Amino acid sequence: MKKTATPRRRTLYHYTDQSVLPEIVSGDSIWLTDVRYLNDSAEYVYCVELVKKLLHEVPIYGDRAEKFFSFYAFGEIARQSQTLFLASLSERSDLLSQWRAYCRPGRGVALGFDRNALGALAASSGGWLRRSEYVATRQENLIRQNYQAALRKMSENLPQKPTSPRATEKWEDFVMSKAAEPAYAEPVREFVAEALRLASFFKHPSFSDERECRVIVPGNASKSVSFRSGPSYLVPYIVLPLDLARSHVLREVVIGPSPHPDLAREAVSRFLATHLSYPVSVSASSVPFRAW
Repeated sequence: MKKTATPRRRTLYHYTDQSVLPEIVSGDSIWLTDVRYLNDSAEYVYCVELVKKLLHEVPIYGDRAEKFFSFYAFGEIARQSQTLFLASLSERSDLLSQWRAYCRPGRGVALGFDRNALGALAASSGGWLRRSEYVATRQENLIRQNYQAALRKMSENLPQKPTSPRATEKWEDFVMSKAAEPAYAEPVREFVAEALRLASFFKHPSFSDERECRVIVPGNASKSVSFRSGPSYLVPYIVLPLDLARSHVLREVVIGPSPHPDLAREAVSRFLATHLSYPVSVSASSVPFRAW
């Protein structure tokens, strides 16, 4: 039986501590963390290694142009290793593993953001919003498709490879010369930029139950980086403005498992009514979990 795709939820949930809710609403923003400082940062490094593995597969005695494309791409990976900042959200509004992973016992909230509005806010800061990819074969296929598209563009920029041995030898000398570098430059830059963007959404299959989506914004000189206290080091982050009064991006709050769910729900409802000009749904978790 063919497996049907999971429908996309209109609302995405950011699991966090209750103390963060007033900071997000009062600050009218969310924090995006440097991907290298996340608990699952090793996954991003792994995906970058997938790209390098593909480049290593180019045969030593294969097509000279493809070999030089691979050579330039390795250098471009080092140059383009710009910092990516992200925030993780889930399509699941009340998931036990998320309460355990991201919230202190009895103090968790899941902040429900409108998917379309959040995507637009990310785009306005030069970023994007996308579902995470958990299937290893799809991850590799996406990178390979990107690679093949870049090779086609490179081939269009180079003179057509001749058929006679003497002319082929001259062609190979040209594609390995400095004069051919402009033909490689743009396809290589686009390949590496897209490969690194794809890698930022790849996750290990064991986490697929989270149905995670990520907001990602590349770091650059124009973005101000701040620092917060982490478990054993300072953690870099940037701020993504939410413009709550206009965007109405915060649509729902789910109170996590709590010893006092009714009081917690009432307090959050009063806080939101005081600070926002539009209604936000507030509900309590139905997960039978006690950790207090």
